Amino acid sequence: MPELDEIDMTQNAAPELSLRAYATPEDLPESLRKYCQSPEETGTKTWWFKHPFYVSWFPVATPCDIGELIDFRQQHYEAELKARNWGGVFAGVERAFRLPFLMDLVSNGEFMDAEEDPREAARFWKVARELWSDGEEDEDNPIWTRVMTCGVPHRGFMTRSRDRRALREMPENVKLYRGVQFEQYERPDPKRGANAGWAWSFSEETATWFARRFAEPGDTRFLVTADVPKSRIAAYITGRGEEEVLIEPGSVDPASMKVKAV
Repeated sequence: MPELDEIDMTQNAAPELSLRAYATPEDLPESLRKYCQSPEETGTKTWWFKHPFYVSWFPVATPCDIGELIDFRQQHYEAELKARNWGGVFAGVERAFRLPFLMDLVSNGEFMDAEEDPREAARFWKVARELWSDGEEDEDNPIWTRVMTCGVPHRGFMTRSRDRRALREMPENVKLYRGVQFEQYERPDPKRGANAGWAWSFSEETATWFARRFAEPGDTRFLVTADVPKSRIAAYITGRGEEEVLIEPGSVDPASMKVKAV
């Protein structure tokens, strides 16, 4: 069984190539049209096709018949799940569906042996770490609270061993940073915003970048600094070079926060 120090979810499974195009939802097989979403539903200017094994805007172009592609990826998923090859399990699952799939696996008892077998717990938390780094869900999406509090033990395995060692060497209270922003019609509440999500950072530069990311003219942006007990850190992730720290929303004392407009 492959180990999960590093798992590869970057290669999407696909059958033999034979390019197909679907200009409108009506061009799809009838059984797949229920996966189409209108511009009103998505807040975009075009129709979308959103299936767990294929996501695209219209016109949809696929390397083969779309039904064959989806069937192939589903079969690949089931085969990799049976083999418990976790990188392969999620390779053909679209990013927006990976966390719900993971939670379904937990609900179905896929990791029920984790209490007795720490290796099983380690596999789950290493998958969760990869999905944190390679997912589409915002860090304040409630599904992250479901993942982080799902009951699988030994959550410390979400942090790589080298980062666990680094964390142990840090003082009992650490300084963390978080960037928050508010649209121009919102009433800014930086401390409340800072407590709304999981992601903090040891890097002031990184947090400032996130505060300014996607900001539009008229939006307000803040850097929040807090002194936090190290014991509240749920995970420490350095894989993207961002020195990310995961802390349960609402658990940072607002009295410890300092706010600066950026």
